[in-house]
Amino acid sequence: MTEPSPPTPEAEAVRGHDVLRRSADTLWRRLLGGVLLLAPDMDEPLRLSQPADVLWELLAEAIPFDALVAVLAEAHDVPADVVRNDLTPLVERLLAAGAIVVVRQ
Repeated sequence: MTEPSPPTPEAEAVRGHDVLRRSADTLWRRLLGGVLLLAPDMDEPLRLSQPADVLWELLAEAIPFDALVAVLAEAHDVPADVVRNDLTPLVERLLAAGAIVVVRQ
């Protein structure tokens, strides 16, 4: 996955029951081996390389964070707690930048 920066101080912690989806205001384009994003609060585009680009595909529809973790853990045959630890900083960064939104808590 892409090496995410720590979330900004104003970013809220993502919770398992939070339902997430892509923001309609985020510009994005599929690239060979990833996705390039530019959200309203980003100064520069962010590239999500494989396998993080799968996250972007899953966020096309509203999905609970716990379900994201489960799908990715099963797809990559990795324990869910490892996926959660790796995924949380990236999701929080995307939330802080406005690339994704919480549609239901």
